[in-house]
Amino acid sequence: MRRHLIHLVSAVGLALGGATLPLTAAHAATGTFATIDTSVDGQVSGTFTSEAGRARVELRGPDGRVSDQRGYTPTAGVPTAFQAYALVLEPGSTATLTLTECDADWGNCVTADERTVTLADAGPVTVAAEPADASPIAVSEHPESSIRVTLGNTENRVGHLRMYVEWLDADGWTLAEFPDTEVELPQPAATYDVGFSPTYMGPGVHRLRLNVRGPRPGQVTTTQEFTVEVVTNPTPPKITAVTLSDTRVYPTRDGYRDSVEIRTSPMWGYHEDLGIEARLEIWNADRTQLLRTLDWSYETAASTVFIWTGRAADGTRMPAGVYATRAVYTDDGRETAYDGPSITVVRKHLEARTWRKVVTAADSRVRQEVGHCSRVRSPSRHGWAGSLGLYSNVKCHDGFDASKVRTIHRALVPAATRHDGVQIDVYGGSPDLSPPDWAQLSYRLRDGRWIGVTSPQSPVGWHTGSSYAGMVHTDRSVQWDMRVNRGKRYDVRSFRITARYRVLVND
Repeated sequence: MRRHLIHLVSAVGLALGGATLPLTAAHAATGTFATIDTSVDGQVSGTFTSEAGRARVELRGPDGRVSDQRGYTPTAGVPTAFQAYALVLEPGSTATLTLTECDADWGNCVTADERTVTLADAGPVTVAAEPADASPIAVSEHPESSIRVTLGNTENRVGHLRMYVEWLDADGWTLAEFPDTEVELPQPAATYDVGFSPTYMGPGVHRLRLNVRGPRPGQVTTTQEFTVEVVTNPTPPKITAVTLSDTRVYPTRDGYRDSVEIRTSPMWGYHEDLGIEARLEIWNADRTQLLRTLDWSYETAASTVFIWTGRAADGTRMPAGVYATRAVYTDDGRETAYDGPSITVVRKHLEARTWRKVVTAADSRVRQEVGHCSRVRSPSRHGWAGSLGLYSNVKCHDGFDASKVRTIHRALVPAATRHDGVQIDVYGGSPDLSPPDWAQLSYRLRDGRWIGVTSPQSPVGWHTGSSYAGMVHTDRSVQWDMRVNRGKRYDVRSFRITARYRVLVND
């Protein structure tokens, strides 16, 4: 009896992920299998009744090996459906189906019912297969092909069928295994395409092996070999489009539009194994003189990309002017050319410049927001011409919104090819030094966000802001604000704007 209890403890521990629970007094078993269905190959299902808090159904083979084990929470008086997979057991063999009852905490487990069942044997899955494309396979028409597989006798079984194609050498060794197709059973009789790649294999006569592996581990339902012939493109390769990332190129190598991408479609490398070559030619404007030939740089899912920097083969810059493009694909001496758009070479480069301007606080102000306890004074208490005084809580004290003072400012900077950064410095200070006061300076970026950059302090003088790129808006304006709140007071005389930018100048 002691040995039997120890065996039950181990079984419960297995069902609960290894947790072994102590056994106390065993309760009387009430459960029994109500129905058992073994008609499906790879599965035993049915119902049981039990009044226990927990129940476990276990399926074991003749050697005692567990095929499946599942826990349930039965309802007294109501049949509970169960299912156990027999995929590791032989079809047609006998197995032991056991119902075990336990307390709600999986303790006090006892065997309630045990039956011997004979597993179903649905026989082999039937397979009929042939190449989907007639040999020889022309890659230009069928860059991807398949073995067409018709499956039968798949309804009365569970599990997965895995189908895949192998490419074999002359001695039967596997050169490549193509991606598989998986079918979940049960399924009605159906046809599936299991793929392989003629492009990858290249021209020649090839051995292929179709593998269909059954639902049980290691089970091979069938293997069939096929011979297919792959031939080079029967027609010249096609070019359907040539597009440009930019119509101009500046060959100075200063980071400004100093290269252009020429994209040809379709991607020629898709047929690279078949010996197709691709090139991009640069011609003079009337296409009478070939000036440069480019190899491809990289590929996308749909295009082959060539990159031209506006330079000759020796690296020197091409003269300013218009240049024509032509994409060429070659296959076995057959050539396809496609005249693409023209590219303009511009002999200009970027020159760095710096611009500074001082504006008064009053002249640059475009808007202000003032709480009812605060005020903006012009001129400020310092009396500077064009200054503003931002004074918080000078009338009352009534919360944050009532205390806020905000002035919004705007100025124009020079037009530029590229703005590298703008810096705004503040001349100002506290109207008195007791207590110390400070303000906040913020920039409005081109995307509409406001970002705080510095907090000018009490002493009167210039207070340095930060330089930010992305401040210049499409109308060439820069925008910033000054803020005080919670009783702070600050006088602002002027702002110093420094813009660093680049413009195009002739070489």
